[in-house]
Amino acid sequence: MAEDPCPTRRIICAPWVSWGPAGAEIVLFDSRSGSYHALNASATAIWLHLSAGLQPSAIAATIAAENGIPSDQAAADVDGFIEAVLAADLAVVE
Repeated sequence: MAEDPCPTRRIICAPWVSWGPAGAEIVLFDSRSGSYHALNASATAIWLHLSAGLQPSAIAATIAAENGIPSDQAAADVDGFIEAVLAADLAVVE
């Protein structure tokens, strides 16, 4: 994982997005566009950790430990997910 230039940044759900469970996974609803976004199990885990206020590096460490995957792979997965939800305006930096 690249060094975060702002290690205290929080990634939070955008105010125009609501979310809730859909079975074992989560669905996000963007009220501005009217679109739904279904998250798979991995993305759901990351989203829940973000919503609990964890920093990306802590999320990656947790996911690596929980899934027995290399920490650099977990970090890349977390970074990729965060980039995607920020680019889609589903989350914002607080």
